[in-house]
Amino acid sequence: KNMEMTSMGLSPWLLLALSFPLIGAYTADRGTPLYPVFAIDAVGSLEGQAMTAQNAGVIARYFRFIQAPYNSSDMAVLVKASKQSPTSYFKAAVKYIDTNVAYDNEVMRDPDNLIGVAFYLTGTLGSDVDVHTAQIVLHLGDNCSSIPASPSDPSKTPVFIRLGNELLKVTANADNGKVQTLTVTRGFGGTVAAKHGEGDNVYAPAYKSGGYPYGPSRMQFNLDPATNFSAMRITNWTLNSMAQGYGGTWLDCFSAMNYDAVDIHGQILALPINDTDPTRGLLWDFTTGKPYTRVSFVEAHHEQLSRIYLETKAVTGDYPTMIANNMAVSYWPNDGGCRSLLEEWNPPKGIQPPFETRPLDGYCLEQFAGMEKLIHPNPYEDGCPPASDLKLVMNTPYRWKINVGIVMDAAQRNLAALPIMAQAGCKTVLVEAMAQNERDSFERFAYASFLMAVQAPFHHGANSTVVLGLNAFYIDQNGTRYADIHDRYFYDLGAPTQFAPGTDVDFYLQKDKLTYLRTFENGVVVVNPSYENVTGIELGGSYVDPEGDDPTKVFTSVDLKAHTAAIMLKP
Repeated sequence: KNMEMTSMGLSPWLLLALSFPLIGAYTADRGTPLYPVFAIDAVGSLEGQAMTAQNAGVIARYFRFIQAPYNSSDMAVLVKASKQSPTSYFKAAVKYIDTNVAYDNEVMRDPDNLIGVAFYLTGTLGSDVDVHTAQIVLHLGDNCSSIPASPSDPSKTPVFIRLGNELLKVTANADNGKVQTLTVTRGFGGTVAAKHGEGDNVYAPAYKSGGYPYGPSRMQFNLDPATNFSAMRITNWTLNSMAQGYGGTWLDCFSAMNYDAVDIHGQILALPINDTDPTRGLLWDFTTGKPYTRVSFVEAHHEQLSRIYLETKAVTGDYPTMIANNMAVSYWPNDGGCRSLLEEWNPPKGIQPPFETRPLDGYCLEQFAGMEKLIHPNPYEDGCPPASDLKLVMNTPYRWKINVGIVMDAAQRNLAALPIMAQAGCKTVLVEAMAQNERDSFERFAYASFLMAVQAPFHHGANSTVVLGLNAFYIDQNGTRYADIHDRYFYDLGAPTQFAPGTDVDFYLQKDKLTYLRTFENGVVVVNPSYENVTGIELGGSYVDPEGDDPTKVFTSVDLKAHTAAIMLKP
């Protein structure tokens, strides 16, 4: 059959593509993907299906790294497979931690933890207090809300405020609008009662949305990246993970803004962009004595990373692999934002050595092509939702273009941006449960969108820094999960032959004003991110569709339904 195709003029690399095994029939080494990919397995060991040697072999051979909640025995299988892999392509498995919030029981166990939460400026003292004062006068700041009393139930987490380095438990509040008289218990949480002067700042803790006092969910505190508690929490997690065989940590909710922070009444606390931005409820930077801005918040993350790298290496002798998530919300191609966390740190004056200037090993952009969304508003706090309660929602054309522009900027700067085709959390069960044709269509769209942003491919000698995140697992007809990777990631498209200036995604926009086309040495990629079906998209040459019903049929134009793509190869 291959000889017959050759006589028809099909090139050897296309014949190789056509001869690949089908998904679920992994049997032989297929080489290295054209561009590097990494794996998401949010289910991991939670479903009770043990890691097999074959699944571990697929992950270690074809994926750069994997984010997954594996137990020690599953990690041992994966570590063994990575050592036996014919290449050093696989770098590490990383384990999830929410860097942005901590539950009340973790925070309440130690005074350093309590001081380590994030605080916002809520007002000033109305009069002097000594170490015995049990009532204080609080003048609320602009746009700041009253401070409620602690719950009467002793099992509930108390409400507290901060003066200097002292915490005060609020037991009652005589609320008179902007002037409030609070009855307090001094030296709360093991802190030391101290004198404070009229006009001193009064701070209140920042909480996670839903997890504030009297809120609908269990209490969770937002964390300050500049504190010892925040840095040591991640360091200890990383050390424990590495002891289990992981290479490092997945830093969720890690960005240039305080992710999902709310005040004591559940109102959003957004970081200002600069010192003059009148944003409500300013999160306070106690190292500078000023409110955080997005620039200083990123600087705090740099110092935090420096500590984590130094302290982890001091124990293990190696740097951990540190992959962060939530890049999209604060990566600004033209003026930095969290982009600097992918660049070598330049410590400001006054920072004393030792310090580590090492950047993140990668920064993830979730929902690059779409997202898994709950059909019903159930919180699923104690587990993952079933796939039947989820639906796939594709990005708007506007969001699609922003995401492609971010990856384009990172690729041009040789930064390790890691777009994920959908989400990284347990909602990814939806992708695993998709019908094969639906998943193929979605993955093809995500990969083609990624190809709009890349530079020279990994196969052609370039160390491609941008890496696409995929779901590593499928489910067979018996309900068994198995790891695999689709053939499309091995198609030898060659290097791009078109390069947009800067982040001008519309450089690839076609005359229909809906679709985007980019040419490569050995093929062409076409994407339709719109909500409209488009017919007769001219390819500018003759191409075949290796995923089509007849992979030898030659096309000069294609039709694309809304939110679909085509990856075409030269015959």
